[in-house]
Amino acid sequence: MRISEIEILHQYEKQKELLLKFEKKIALLLSDILENENEKIHSIESRTKERESLGKKLKKKNYQNLDEITDVVALRIITFFEEDTKLIADLVSKEFNVDHKNSTDKSALLKEDQFGYLSLHLVCELNIGRSGLIEYKSYKN
Repeated sequence: MRISEIEILHQYEKQKELLLKFEKKIALLLSDILENENEKIHSIESRTKERESLGKKLKKKNYQNLDEITDVVALRIITFFEEDTKLIADLVSKEFNVDHKNSTDKSALLKEDQFGYLSLHLVCELNIGRSGLIEYKSYKN
């Protein structure tokens, strides 16, 4: 294990409780946003990456610190219909800062006659307005 892997895993362990709280808080926030906008979804799933999974990821790519890893906390919004994905993506883009460089549209990789995994992966962070609120200050950046 490289030294930076050990350091990143140590950073993760120090922040794990905060990450777990953020996961719950952001899932509830997204649920409230979607409900208030009358967007019908199937479900929202959330997870904080487990240490073992993070360790495997660190072996694949040379990260310098935990902040470079964009999926330590992740949420999945499952829609009933494919066309709802764009509506929800627009809403998420309005409510959060989206890192377009690290976001991907998996459906764009498929040709019209192909069947496969259709998803939109948005890498987001709290926007300035929300991260300034007292209940979100701990999760800034």
